[in-house]
Amino acid sequence: MRISTSQVFLNNIDSLSQANSDLFKTQQQIATGKNILQPSDDPLASAQILKLNKELARTDQFQGNIDVSNRRLSLEEITLDQLFNDAVRLKELTIQAGNGALSQLDREAIATEVDEIVNQMFGLMNTKDVQGEYLFSGFKGETQAYAYDDASQQYVYQGDSGQRYIQIGPDNQIASTDSGRQIFEPENPLNVALDLSNGLRNIDTSTDAGKQELETLLATTLDKLETVQDLNLSARGSLGARMNALEQQQLVNEDYQLFTREALSSLEDLEYNEAISRFSLQQTVLQAAYSSFSQIQGLSLFNYIR
Repeated sequence: MRISTSQVFLNNIDSLSQANSDLFKTQQQIATGKNILQPSDDPLASAQILKLNKELARTDQFQGNIDVSNRRLSLEEITLDQLFNDAVRLKELTIQAGNGALSQLDREAIATEVDEIVNQMFGLMNTKDVQGEYLFSGFKGETQAYAYDDASQQYVYQGDSGQRYIQIGPDNQIASTDSGRQIFEPENPLNVALDLSNGLRNIDTSTDAGKQELETLLATTLDKLETVQDLNLSARGSLGARMNALEQQQLVNEDYQLFTREALSSLEDLEYNEAISRFSLQQTVLQAAYSSFSQIQGLSLFNYIR
């Protein structure tokens, strides 16, 4: 079969173009460190890479959710610990107030310290998280959890019973908040302390009836504070269990991230030694092709057809 002069010329042009294209692709691979530059290079591997990247992004989101939950639950744990200490001090003051040798001025001094504890607890029970939402308001994060109601002269809960759940794994959610209704009701420690303070100031212990009224108040206060502490301990136990669960899921996610990154690397990362050897060979091929083409161009027949 005879091949025309023009066909020889075009074949050489195609060879040069392909050699240039191959060399450029290898240059891009070396520059990016990626084996696959575009989906058409390997459609099947590209689809797998896309899926693995989505899995990594999803797992990264889970890890971010775990970080948010850990910060929130740690803040709640610290807050509840401080509130427990306040309850302990209130019990001490309640027992102290039962000393029959105390004067009315002594009881008022105790009431003043109780008021200070009320103010401290009020701030703690209205703690905000790092996102600026009230920690104990349930779903109503922008609403202050507790406020003083002038009509009832008591502290009232303004949140709801909602508990926010957050995704920390493909099939794993965890409660990242607790509502004040769960932890502080029905024995609202603010009102327990407020009633104690008012009683210490206002009950007249100069009469037998007044003394009995004070004794009843102090006994009731101690019972309520016991309930307050039990609720606090129960809440902190739940917090500890959830924080342990977060730690375990974080480790599972880290293992999955490692596995996914290794699978991704095997598909898209470039073998540099092989690529550099290939690049060197392609340079040689391209130089030879240019040399051959130049020689062919020098033939008289090619000069003629030009």
